[in-house]
Amino acid sequence: MKRNSATKSLCPIHSSERVFDIYQQLSKHQPVSFFNSWPWFSTWLACLPDDIDVKFVVHYEGKEPMSCFFLGINRQRQNKLTKQRGYLNCTGIEALDELTIEYNDIISASPKHSEQLISAFLDLDDIEELRIAHSQQLDFTNIDKFYIRKTTKPAFCVALNNFNSLDDYQRSLSKNTRKQIKQSFNAYQGKFGELSLTLAHNTEQALAYLTELKELHQNYWQAKGKKGAFASAFFCQFHQKLIEDYFEQGLIQLIKVSSKAHTLGYLYNFIHNEEVLFYQSGFNYLADNKFRPGLVAHNLAIDWALNNGMSNYNFLASNAKYKKRLANKHDMLTTWVLSKKTLKGHVEHLLRKLY
Repeated sequence: MKRNSATKSLCPIHSSERVFDIYQQLSKHQPVSFFNSWPWFSTWLACLPDDIDVKFVVHYEGKEPMSCFFLGINRQRQNKLTKQRGYLNCTGIEALDELTIEYNDIISASPKHSEQLISAFLDLDDIEELRIAHSQQLDFTNIDKFYIRKTTKPAFCVALNNFNSLDDYQRSLSKNTRKQIKQSFNAYQGKFGELSLTLAHNTEQALAYLTELKELHQNYWQAKGKKGAFASAFFCQFHQKLIEDYFEQGLIQLIKVSSKAHTLGYLYNFIHNEEVLFYQSGFNYLADNKFRPGLVAHNLAIDWALNNGMSNYNFLASNAKYKKRLANKHDMLTTWVLSKKTLKGHVEHLLRKLY
């Protein structure tokens, strides 16, 4: 017989110790992604403005917590209808969600994550629609309880266990990609001297590298008429605190690629479960397209990963062509929108069909 289930919401700020205890209890059952790890969540909660409505939702079976997640709650008007929306581990506010959570999931003692989330969503009477960004684990295909929409995006990766060396990896790439990598290395070293990869070795140096990365990143994107990721004060605050609090635990990697005469650029990566997760970059672009800083920097970072026991080098969600060219596999990350079949849900569904 199935045990009685119930879903409860806690304030993650006022009930912080209880939230941490439940998270720790449930996260022991299965591996979590870096974006669902406590370092990510604790930094996020510490940086969120006080007026943001985020709940910590716990689904119980009997008296035992079985799953948990954070839920941003937002009342928004769309398609002429106002709905109460919940956002899994996000706020639903664009300026705050530019952090771009990936491999998004719930924390669960049960392997049936999708079923756990459905049960919790149905229990949350005030939430009419649930939005889940960039999830690999969760799947709501053929679920008829909701109106469902979805979009997908690849996360290109290099499975490093297939290779013994950087040369071995490069031989697996297309002839044209190998040519461009060789051409770029030769161009940089011919003009500036031998290139090297330097890791930030303490928090102070990591923050200095981040500052230099930010400047290069912003210069590039603003020259293209874009604002750049670091234009957001919240984005900057989050990553400053994440590095301050967790760099010394070995979870974060700041890489500088340079010669004695030239700084090619920087990579900002996360290290989690023997995987390198490439998150951001800042490059010193030159006019001649023989100089391809991304190809060079990522090849040196992949070389480091191969020599330091990493199993995967993950470029994260993107359709960028260079990531596809450097990868040998990909994950599919799906963004789901689940709408309850209420009267308002029916009306919105019909409006979408019409327009």
